[in-house]
Amino acid sequence: MRFTKNQAESAFTDVELLTTYLFAVARERRFRIKDIYDYTLHHCLDYFPQLPSYSAYSARLNRLAAVFLSRTPTE
Repeated sequence: MRFTKNQAESAFTDVELLTTYLFAVARERRFRIKDIYDYTLHHCLDYFPQLPSYSAYSARLNRLAAVFLSRTPTE
């Protein structure tokens, strides 16, 4: 399932966005979006050279928030 609009195709994919977020939260214990972005910018730019601006990163991450909603199994 894709959460971003096809017209706004970005070189920085949803998978890369979620990878940076999950790594920073789980491994680096960074919980604010600004801290996650700054960590990625200063330490992981070689892995994510297409990192968008902070405002674009934050907006996309907020749009992807539905990925983290918990679902209860249906019986």
